[in-house]
Amino acid sequence: LLAGDTAWALPWRATVEQCRIYAADRQAKGFSATRLMTVQPDM
Repeated sequence: LLAGDTAWALPWRATVEQCRIYAADRQAKGFSATRLMTVQPDM
């Protein structure tokens, strides 16, 4: 069972440090998966 979140634009809109903070926050809240987009439609 996955407890997931969607962070579609995270790779394109966040800094490395923001990604680390996001991942730590989601882990602390019990999330075990995140769905990301590999290609952004506006890029």
